[in-house]
Amino acid sequence: MLGILGLVTSGARSYARNRSRQEFRQTYRELSAVETPPLVSATAPARELLLEELRQALADALPQGWTVERDEDLIAVHDPLGPKLLVEVEPPACISHRGRCDEQVSRAFPAYWLIAPVGPQITVLELVGGTYVERVRESGAVFSTTDPFPVTVPLQVR
Repeated sequence: MLGILGLVTSGARSYARNRSRQEFRQTYRELSAVETPPLVSATAPARELLLEELRQALADALPQGWTVERDEDLIAVHDPLGPKLLVEVEPPACISHRGRCDEQVSRAFPAYWLIAPVGPQITVLELVGGTYVERVRESGAVFSTTDPFPVTVPLQVR
């Protein structure tokens, strides 16, 4: 038998173990909730600057006869036959990682780029059977592609 002192000591060790597990779990939850700090500032002016840099980079690389237009926080690229590419910069607080692509299906852009300020990261989606399907996800300061035309665009404000 442990006696009263043994029970108290055993209970104290058990309490300490449980307390340290709780503290570990709490710390783990807090650290898991922290995302990579954004390289693009969470402010509206920084997002605005990035959208303008993207629009300019796309405009500079467009083939002849293609057009680029900006509608608030979306950038649309058209060739002479119709829509080709829609680009969105996610708001910093966005947690969906799908942006508004599901809302844009009716506009029938075959390619949709979703740029997240965290990372920074770009997700390239393709319209397949009436829904956007993820094709590529990359992180870095710039993104280069040849589809739908050769272009290199910034993913963060320079």
